[in-house]
Amino acid sequence: MKRFFLGLTASSVIALLAAGCGGGAAAPAATPAATTAAATTTAAATTTAAATATATRAAATPTATPTPTGPIAMTITAIEDGDKYSWDPAPTTLKTGEYNVKFVNKAGNVRPHLLAVNLPNGTELIRGERAAAGQSLDMKFTLAEPGSYVFLCTIQGHADRGHKYTVNVTKG
Repeated sequence: MKRFFLGLTASSVIALLAAGCGGGAAAPAATPAATTAAATTTAAATTTAAATATATRAAATPTATPTPTGPIAMTITAIEDGDKYSWDPAPTTLKTGEYNVKFVNKAGNVRPHLLAVNLPNGTELIRGERAAAGQSLDMKFTLAEPGSYVFLCTIQGHADRGHKYTVNVTKG
């Protein structure tokens, strides 16, 4: 009886070790029909999981939509050279859109200056505050329609000395 018990125990240990090497519990012997059904179920589950993952990726992928680029930032500096005035830069062409302009009255200038923008029909779109020499001011405005806009300093005599130029605005 002891031999039978030891034989049974040795067989059990060998079976357990063999199952451990297989990565899991020993599977019962399967008939060809059971194996085919299990393979079909596994294949169907894998296909469903792959389709779900693809659908999830597709839903998470953003669609290509145009994004606004935001206001156009630029700096315009008032420059004096004796009695001759100029802007730096003095753009001659801009696109329609929103603008954030930093207006700078260059350090070393003698007089205050300002920046105003007139619409193509001659009415004033915006007029900034006077800036003392070395001072800068921020301005925000929109050039909504194509046409010829006038950028100028409206302080008496400044436009005649060079603080006036025409900007051609094209469709942005």
